[in-house]
Amino acid sequence: MTLWQIDERINKILENDFYIDEETGEVFLPENLDELEIERTEKIENIALYIKNLKSEADAIKCEIDNLKKRVETKKNKVERLTEYLENALNGEKLETSKVALSYRKSTSVKIENEEVIPDELMTIKTEKKPNKTAIAKLLKSGGLVVGCELVEKQNLQIK
Repeated sequence: MTLWQIDERINKILENDFYIDEETGEVFLPENLDELEIERTEKIENIALYIKNLKSEADAIKCEIDNLKKRVETKKNKVERLTEYLENALNGEKLETSKVALSYRKSTSVKIENEEVIPDELMTIKTEKKPNKTAIAKLLKSGGLVVGCELVEKQNLQIK
C-alpha cells in the first residue's frame, strides 16, 4: 500500500528489484532507473515518495511493536497477580484436576538488602568504551585536535 501514486514501473523496480516492460520485454533493475523514459523530476519525485512510504511503514511497524510490548507487559503482570492469588488460595497445598496440576518446588535465591556493602570481588562490572562524538565535535570546533578525528560537513537530504 502506498500513500501516494507512484509510477508503476518505478514502484515495481524498487519493490521487486526489477521491472519487465511488457511491450518490449526489456528488464529494468534498480541501477537502470536512469534508462526509464520518464522525466527526471518525476523519477526523483517518485523515488522520494517511495522513501516516504517506507518511513511511514517503518513508523507503523515500530508503533505496533510498542503496542505489542505493552500487551506483553500487561499479560505478564496479570500472570504475576493471578499466580500470587493462587498461592494465597492454596496456602501450600497441592491441587490436581483432570485439566491442571498445581504443586510447589523448592528453590533458593539471593535477596540483596544493601548493594553498597558487597565486596568488589562479588560484583560484576560492566564497562563500555565508545567515542563521545559530542565532546569530540566541541573540541574540534574550538580549534582543538583529536587524533583520528575530523569534522566533516555533509549535506543531508530532507524528504518532507
